[in-house]
Amino acid sequence: TSLQALARAHKLRPTQFENHFVAFLLFLQGATRYALTLEQLRDDLLGLGLSKEKIVLVAKLWHKRAEDLCDIATDQTLRVNELVDMEWSFGVAASNDEVKQLGSAFLRVKLVLDNGGKPETVFMEMSLPQFYEFIHGMERARASFSSAAPGVSAGSNGAPSVSD
Repeated sequence: TSLQALARAHKLRPTQFENHFVAFLLFLQGATRYALTLEQLRDDLLGLGLSKEKIVLVAKLWHKRAEDLCDIATDQTLRVNELVDMEWSFGVAASNDEVKQLGSAFLRVKLVLDNGGKPETVFMEMSLPQFYEFIHGMERARASFSSAAPGVSAGSNGAPSVSD
């Protein structure tokens, strides 16, 4: 393989070189998953015992290619319960077992999810306070996602999209 050829070119044992290469790839995968900053990456590499020259080289490449690594990680993410369709309606309770519930507004939502190629329909009903709490939770999640994965934002359909 090309890794073995590269190992031989640098007079290294192929199996040892492959083990180090795989370990480095796992390190980069973790750094991408946890959206390490350049400073955090440098600190981790220093903690692993890399020389300052190698850290500078890796940091330059990380700075140049971090967005590409994020794109690759996003493309490889398993999509589970992806939203396919949504219908919603507002209503007002006209009759109920409890008098205090009479005249209260609610939101009824029908979600169609892609559950591994098999559509699944989920129904939800929320009071207006529950709906507002849900919306605020989604906004907090979007803000947290945006800060954890720079360059990724919600697209027009609400799904994550990666900017170029």
